[in-house]
Amino acid sequence: MIVDFHTHVGNRQFWNPTIVEEFARLSPEIAGSMETLMTPERLISFFKGQGIDYAVCIADNSAITGCVPNDFVLNFCEGHPELIPFCSVNPHDPDITEIMVPYVQRHRIGGFKFFPTYQYFYPNDRQLYSFYEFLQSAGKVVMFHTGTSNFPGAKTLYGDPIYVEEVAVDFPQLKVVMAHSGRPFWYEKAFYLSRLHENLYMDLAGVPPQNLLSYFPKLESNADRILFGTDFPAQPKPLRSLIEIIERLPLRPESIDKVLGENARRVLNLKPLC
Repeated sequence: MIVDFHTHVGNRQFWNPTIVEEFARLSPEIAGSMETLMTPERLISFFKGQGIDYAVCIADNSAITGCVPNDFVLNFCEGHPELIPFCSVNPHDPDITEIMVPYVQRHRIGGFKFFPTYQYFYPNDRQLYSFYEFLQSAGKVVMFHTGTSNFPGAKTLYGDPIYVEEVAVDFPQLKVVMAHSGRPFWYEKAFYLSRLHENLYMDLAGVPPQNLLSYFPKLESNADRILFGTDFPAQPKPLRSLIEIIERLPLRPESIDKVLGENARRVLNLKPLC
């Protein structure tokens, strides 16, 4: 089982023009066919052709990236167990929990993605604690963008993984993911923190797989809490090549299996597809 824990779905009108330009720069072939590719059936076929069995599909909610609505992502993934929807919310909305409790109860949702560097907040903001408490009780995953971003308006100070650690400590049953593993300033910090806390994971979206052992020399010691991700469609390499690079790393086969899918299967409670 191979799971891409970090993909984006949507149509051009949802994203800001700078985001679409970045997709085109990084992956011109995919960007050119984005409109035709962005149907569930075609995207699943594309992922399978790249060797990917499951993909987490993320909604967007920020003035910088644009807004891919939760309802779009949920409808996109509906009836397709290969696609796991992750919603997004405005962290400054004081009524998040009240609004989202019935929403989560009505829909199949794997988790929620927050964008601190775009939404200008720290993950350990106490205003969000009631929402985290609900996500913990509901068995959902919470993901935070960590590290830098080259999009205009992004503020890197909010991307420090140290603020994510407090969430993992205060909600020990909540599965917490540091997207992008703190790239590039905080690779070492993200790695060390995820080793400390059993419920704190790091995803590899946007991290060049050929450099993994340079960035994380002791990767094998933390193989239980690392998640494969591509950041599709913002990915210049064919997705299959990313998998193949990881498969060729001098790691134990069981460690490679964990990174490519076994950890994600456990985090998301996935079952093998028939």
